Amino acid sequence: MKKEKLELKILEGREGEISEVQRVLEESPNYFINVSGDFPSSEDGKELFSAIAPGKEFQDKFVFGIYLNNYMIGCIDLCRGFPNASTVTLGLLLLSENHQRKGLGARAYKKLEETVKGWKNIKKIRIGVLVSNIEVLPFWKKMGYSEKGRKPYKHGDTETEVITLDKSID
Repeated sequence: MKKEKLELKILEGREGEISEVQRVLEESPNYFINVSGDFPSSEDGKELFSAIAPGKEFQDKFVFGIYLNNYMIGCIDLCRGFPNASTVTLGLLLLSENHQRKGLGARAYKKLEETVKGWKNIKKIRIGVLVSNIEVLPFWKKMGYSEKGRKPYKHGDTETEVITLDKSID
């Protein structure tokens, strides 16, 4: 059986790319319910391209599309050099719900890690998992991440904790 072609492509925030990302987000309602208590808004796709970590420039922000046989099935949001020069923060790795639990997220993550390993001075990838989205924690631990701490998290009406995890990649 032929293995399906999985690729990561850097997105630039063009209108068609924003629409594809928005579709992926809308095909992942459980993630949004877990992290915000509501369904994705019509602006979330656009916001993925415009939101940036404090003190960072847009040259350090990367949005990738995850494509299966040239069809976007997921997206990734990264910030290089945050919270320090040797760390990349992975803000989001999300697949449409009908593509989850098939090994595609692990394949996409491994491709992402290989890309990040090629970035000068980067030694670690950091992620945050909301306790309200705890079901993804086993995935990240399987990818080699270890828990570093927890702190309160509030966004809108959502109050929970964020679990910080990281992984050395050097």
